[in-house]
Amino acid sequence: MGNQLVFDIEADEMDIFLDEVNEHLQAMESGILDLEQVHDADTLNRVFRAAHTIKALAGTVGHHHMADLTHTMETLFDAMRTGEITPTSEVADSLLSTVDILKALRDEISSGEASGVEVNDVLAELRMILDGEPQAANGQSGATRSVAATGELSAAQTGQAKQLLQKGYALFEVVVHTDPASFAPSARLSQAAIALMDIGELISQVPSM
Repeated sequence: MGNQLVFDIEADEMDIFLDEVNEHLQAMESGILDLEQVHDADTLNRVFRAAHTIKALAGTVGHHHMADLTHTMETLFDAMRTGEITPTSEVADSLLSTVDILKALRDEISSGEASGVEVNDVLAELRMILDGEPQAANGQSGATRSVAATGELSAAQTGQAKQLLQKGYALFEVVVHTDPASFAPSARLSQAAIALMDIGELISQVPSM
């Protein structure tokens, strides 16, 4: 009973939801395999859209681990589109392992039971690819812990902010408050974060998802 999970989805919606998730998981998996051979824009756009759609679907039903993981993949695919990261075979292996994790998280939604997969480790691995920073033993880099504690940007995040400014983007600091006495306040904050991810690039978030 302690491992029972509840998501915001009705029984008659489950088949449609799973069909869509499976379609995009398959597109992402085949796209990652293609990237090992050819680094073309169409494939990168395809895997980016797949990650973005799964993130949105996960956010809709309230699976925050799944949303956070696909958001990180989306950011990584976007970095490949801009040429900041090269999809090497090692990067592809990490992404394929992440897809396996996503399949286990998908099954949590259909079964309502925790899979026991460790999301933080694969998140740390993807963020290491993004940031190029060594990971601490607990799966978090020193810079990540500092950001979580102080709200300050790491060197990699500062560089990301500068690049966005050079491209003509505006930077905003968004502060979201929720009533602790309201229903599911932490879920409301997660939904706000996911909504921000849909309209812009989230450089840093405190607290994390």
